[in-house]
Order: sequence, then structure tokens, then C-alpha cells
Amino acid sequence: MKKVLFIHHGDEAGGAALSMLYTMKGIRVRGYQPIAALRYPTKKLHDLYNREGIQTFETKWIPFFLTSSGNEGKKYNPLMWKAIFDAWRMWETAKRKLIAFIEEHNIDIVHLNSVCLSNAAIILNEKKIPFIWHVRETGPKHKGRRYQFIQDSLLASPNVIFLSRAEQKSWTGDNKHGTVISNFIDFNQFNSEIDTTTILQKLGIPSNKKILLYVGGMKNFKGIIPLLKAMAIVKQKWGNDFICLMPDVYIEEINKATRFQKQLLAEMKKNGLQANCKMMPFNPNIVSLFASCDVLVFPTLVPHFARPIIEAGGMKKPVIASDMMCIDELVIPNETGYLVPPNDENALADKIIHLFKHPEVCEEMGLKGYEFVKENFEFNIQMDKVLKVYKSAENFIELKV
Repeated sequence: MKKVLFIHHGDEAGGAALSMLYTMKGIRVRGYQPIAALRYPTKKLHDLYNREGIQTFETKWIPFFLTSSGNEGKKYNPLMWKAIFDAWRMWETAKRKLIAFIEEHNIDIVHLNSVCLSNAAIILNEKKIPFIWHVRETGPKHKGRRYQFIQDSLLASPNVIFLSRAEQKSWTGDNKHGTVISNFIDFNQFNSEIDTTTILQKLGIPSNKKILLYVGGMKNFKGIIPLLKAMAIVKQKWGNDFICLMPDVYIEEINKATRFQKQLLAEMKKNGLQANCKMMPFNPNIVSLFASCDVLVFPTLVPHFARPIIEAGGMKKPVIASDMMCIDELVIPNETGYLVPPNDENALADKIIHLFKHPEVCEEMGLKGYEFVKENFEFNIQMDKVLKVYKSAENFIELKV
């Protein structure tokens, strides 16, 4: 059984950690043994993988370049220069530790889970260690030195996976280097026939309420502020009979809230939306929430592959999402959902109200979304593509460190 080291760049929040989990489970049933190296370990992240029988390791020393995204960063930000200095200072130590870890655990293939692990990719290329580089971020608009650094590393790496055509183009231009393999869902886990009566009772939500679902967490770039502004308009025009489920939008101690969290709470209070927002802790299993909602809203301000959109399709739910690259590969406009201009609360509110008024449109869009996702994002189809990349990595060179 070939052993695969997955390196995760972030914490448990967001889709990257879950996508990595699903990929690990997919390759495991096909004869590989996955283990996880956690660059930013948390108890929740350990638990996420350990519950599935996947061994985890804390590897804070793994080479990391500035931020957990592909953005350039600001030249005059002292933290950026400190990060560059720290990366340079720790380079040789990190290299030795990474190679030693691979040797100690008899790793056959490394799977990098983000574009920001470009430093690790350089080491793996240099040592001829087979690896997969899973790019899940869109290239920045500004093509500065950091972009060029990452692009050079990508083009030098033989086995790169992009989640969308737009992401591939944003990093490699017309080169078409790498393979586009979108995230996938296991339809055995997505049962659209779930009885939601008990679920709603546990959540304390009356059955006559219209329900939105937002799964972007407490991140500004996910568009939660425009969503709250849109909800204020919906409340004014439609009435108060709706609730937005918000997993991973939860503040345990208000007095320790960040500036953005305080802004979010102030926006809720200003528009009297506290009763319309069902804030909940992070939950990796939100199938029941998809089953309970009428509409998924995904008002992101930054283009990226949106797993919740294909999960909504798997649960026969319509989508209202931002009209931008990557997202437009996941939604068939006016058929599986609506695309609205990003940061446009009026357009978002109009589509929410329209779907609230027309449940038959919700049902029709949900069915078409299911057919679209089943054809393009089904687990086995996408995993077969991933395995081809793995075979390519295995054939690249025997592991000799």
C-alpha cells in the first residue's frame, strides 16, 4: 500500500480541509494510505481527520510563503517582510525537517493542498520526490513578483491539479499546464429525501419559515456583509418569516470578538436581524442544513471554487451566487440558480424574494442542479481522474531521498 502525505496549509474552517478529507477517503478505498501533516494544527482539525481513522501530525515548520492564499500582499506591510525574512531564515532547517519526515514515515507521494505551499514544491522538485500539487486558489489580478515565483514553481511541477478552468488559466495563462479536476461529492452521503421536521424542531425553527443557507463562515471575502444588507431589504419587502442558517458563524466570547466580527454583529443589530440569523459553530457534516433550506446563498467577493454550490445541487437546492469566474462554471444561469453581481445587495435581495415567492421555481432549479452536479461532479468520476494523476506521479521517479 503506497503511503501519501497530505500537507494542509490552513485550519479547519472553509472547504479546503473538507476537500482534502474527501480526497484522502477516496484514495484510501483505492489502495493508498493517507496521513495528514497540519501546518496550522487545531484540535478541531485533528478531530476532523482522526474521526475517519486518518493519522495526523503537527508540522508547523513546513515551508510556507507569506499567506494562506495566492495574493501578493502589501509592500509596506511589516508583517509581510517579517514573513519573508522568517521563511529565508528557516529555509534550510525546514528543508531538512521535511525530507527527514518523508524518510521516517516512508512516504511514497506527497499531496500539497494549496498554491501557497510553493516553497515545499521547490524542495520536492529539487529532491525528485513524487508529489501532487492541488491548487485551489485563483491567481491574483496583480501579477507581481510573488505571482511569478509561484507560477514558475507550478510550471516546473509535473503533476498539478486545478479545481476549475478559470483557476488554471489565472496561474498558467494559455499554457494549460496541469489537469482540471473539480471537487466532488459522494452522492451516498447526500440524501435529498431527508425528513427535515425533526431537524427544524431541534434548531427551534417553525416549519412555516423560509430558510436561506450561508456556509461561508465569518470571512469578509465570502460576502457575509452584503448578505446581511440583502437580508435587511428582504425583511423590509417580504416580511420577517425567514431565517438564514449560518454554520461556522459563531462567537463564543463577545468581549474577544475581532474587529470584523464586531462589524458583523453591528450590521445585524442595526437592521434588527438577530432573530433572522441562526449562528452556529463549525460543523463538517451539514447535509441536514442543506436538506432544511430553501435556497443556498453564496455571495462571495473573491473568485474561487465553491464546494457548497455543488453540495446544494446534490441536495436538489437552488443557488444564488456571485457572478464571477470559477463560480460561473458551477451554476447554469436561470436553470440551476441565479448569478448576481458581487457586492450588490439589491440584486441579491431581489432573487431571494423571487425564489421565496415561487417555490415551484426552487424545485425545478433544484432538480436541474442535481442533474448537472451528478453529471459533472460525481465522486467516482472525479476520483478516477485524480488517480490518473497519482499514477503519473508514481511513474515520475522512484522515491530516493
